[in-house]
Order: sequence, then structure tokens, then C-alpha cells
Amino acid sequence: RCRFFCDNLQEWEPKKSYYSLIWIQWVLSYLTDDDIIALLRRCAAALDDGLIVLKENVCTESDFQVDLQDASVTRSLRYWLYLIGQAGLRVLHWKWQSNLPEDLYPVPILALTLK
Repeated sequence: RCRFFCDNLQEWEPKKSYYSLIWIQWVLSYLTDDDIIALLRRCAAALDDGLIVLKENVCTESDFQVDLQDASVTRSLRYWLYLIGQAGLRVLHWKWQSNLPEDLYPVPILALTLK
């Protein structure tokens, strides 16, 4: 079974201890650091011995890059790891997304679990 939610991520309250997998892909670049940490904490509380999979583009030249055209922030992998730790999560496994066009930012796929 799979459910997709179209909702305001800053306020989304997933059911506690309910999900085996929460997949978050290419949406967090529009949230503040505090909103990301709060969302990841809510997602962690919603896991029933499961995982959060996080896929976001990462920059490599600095901790973050702001795109004023679309009001997004591309964070570095190191910065993502900091935010993940602040949310009380750890990376269980990760790998780079393959077969993407060369002109895109790299995309790590991070499997997260509780610390």
C-alpha cells in the first residue's frame, strides 16, 4: 500500500507509530532549517520500526546555495547530516543517485532511522 499526501509540510502531522516507510523527495529545499528539523521529528515519531528515505539535491562548493528565482535552498551533504542529527535521526545507509544529467546537483539517497 502506498499513500501520497499533498499537504503543507510545516503542519503535516502523520499518525504516530504507523508507517514503515516515509519517503521525502525534492521538497525540503523550500523549508527553513527549523521547519525541516520539526518535520523530520514528526516523521520519526510516525515510524513503526521503519525508515525515512530522504532525497534532495546537494551543493558541493558551500554549506548552502540560495536560488532567488524560486526561493529554494540547496544544502550540502554535510549540512543535511547536521540537520538530520538535530532531528534525532541517524543515517543507516546512503548512496548517490545514478544516471542523472551532469548539469544537475548530485542527489544522495539517505535511509534514516532513530538514533
